[in-house]
Amino acid sequence: MIFSIFMTILMAVWLFTGLYAAFMTIRDDIRSEKERKQKMVNTNDNN
Repeated sequence: MIFSIFMTILMAVWLFTGLYAAFMTIRDDIRSEKERKQKMVNTNDNN
């Protein structure tokens, strides 16, 4: 019984850690894509 509770908690922590890491990666990708597009707009304005 205690082992099952411990394993469930451990799996939940592992799951939420993975989801958090994936969310942060996606968020970083979106931010870098916005910055890249902004640089392209700025260089096109200068030409």
